[in-house]
Amino acid sequence: MPSDLEEMAHGLRLAAVAVVSAVITAVAVIGVGQVWVARTAQSSSATAPVEQAVLVRTAG
Repeated sequence: MPSDLEEMAHGLRLAAVAVVSAVITAVAVIGVGQVWVARTAQSSSATAPVEQAVLVRTAG
């Protein structure tokens, strides 16, 4: 039967893995989004002027 200290260490390792996974996922999603926006802007600039994006605050 594992001790409390071993269980706490296991829990901290799991939390660390979750944080690292979240950061990697966020970086990947943001990177893909930036590439997509850049490609969309390049393709639309060849055919029509780029319109300004309107940001809408949805919280707070």
